[in-house]
Amino acid sequence: MSNKLTEEQKNVVDYSGCNLVVNAFAGSGKTTTGIEYLRKRGSEKKLYLCFNKSVQIEVQSKIKTLGIRNIDVLTAHSLAYRRLKISSEISPTIRAFDLVNFLGWKKTKRNFIKAKLAIDIFNYYCTSGLERIEEVNYLKDINPFIPIDSEVYEIITRESSIYDSALKIFNLMADGKFPMTHDFYLKLFQLSKPKLNYDIIFFD
Repeated sequence: MSNKLTEEQKNVVDYSGCNLVVNAFAGSGKTTTGIEYLRKRGSEKKLYLCFNKSVQIEVQSKIKTLGIRNIDVLTAHSLAYRRLKISSEISPTIRAFDLVNFLGWKKTKRNFIKAKLAIDIFNYYCTSGLERIEEVNYLKDINPFIPIDSEVYEIITRESSIYDSALKIFNLMADGKFPMTHDFYLKLFQLSKPKLNYDIIFFD
């Protein structure tokens, strides 16, 4: 494989420093470069973290063909799922209707808006690097360019309860009382500040 690499790819493969970030377009050979980088470091314990399942399957097939040893190939979500030993129900999304029902709120337009805003804050927090959910700024982080109506703006700027509700979603999931989203348990894993027992971690 190595004799087919471009000069840019060879520079990555031969890199001997501690941390390296490679920025390249889709289809430019990042996965091939990563596999070759890890192949050259045979005896070291390696983790190949993939963005999604399809990349994971592709990488697993290639490393099997190449006979690369001492390497685990996982998605970030599957790494978190295994480490946390998740046993709760998993749901891909949270619906405002379900949240209103679960919290026992009256089914009013305002409460559905509050539920939707709380879910937006929760979802953003789970995919961010923030430590606390209160650090999310709805107007700046979530909806910086899309105009919002006066009622939504008034709720965002005057009702701290939407942040309390977003935190409640998080705590309910942590306690196993509300179906977890995939991004939730990944965030929970990040907040646990895990120590990964690998010599090299490559994220594709």
